Amino acid sequence: MVTDTEAQFAPGVQPSSIGPEDSLLQVKLQGAEEGRLPLQNGGVIRLDNDLLAEIFVDPYPTNTLTAWVDLYLQDNSGQPVSDARVVIDYDMFSMAHGPFFSLAEKKLDGHYIFRLDYIMYGPWGQLLQVQPKGSDQEHKLEVTIVAKP
Repeated sequence: MVTDTEAQFAPGVQPSSIGPEDSLLQVKLQGAEEGRLPLQNGGVIRLDNDLLAEIFVDPYPTNTLTAWVDLYLQDNSGQPVSDARVVIDYDMFSMAHGPFFSLAEKKLDGHYIFRLDYIMYGPWGQLLQVQPKGSDQEHKLEVTIVAKP
């Protein structure tokens, strides 16, 4: 039986962060039983019992061929996690446009930025890999962004 405390710290999308069904932003956690979930821009995802990720896409909806992904990491106490290794691979779902690879530009206070240059409009899959400093665990987060003119 799962307790309320265990459920509170289980990996997944925070209920307040789930977006509308037609969301152009979706997320899937590594090992999650459910498929992709619609995500609000700025949605919060629990990666493990002590690591939260907040994702912003700019512009959103993505109506250009360049998008910025801002990732904020924090622990349960709200303290920023500024020393993680964060990388992204991205590829277009329906065509062989990629994969492309990028390291995050680290900013202050657990803020990581990626510039994504798409070569075509449509759905793009991004695989974020997050590894906190000193941890052997690497978290994988699949994010779908649909770029529409």
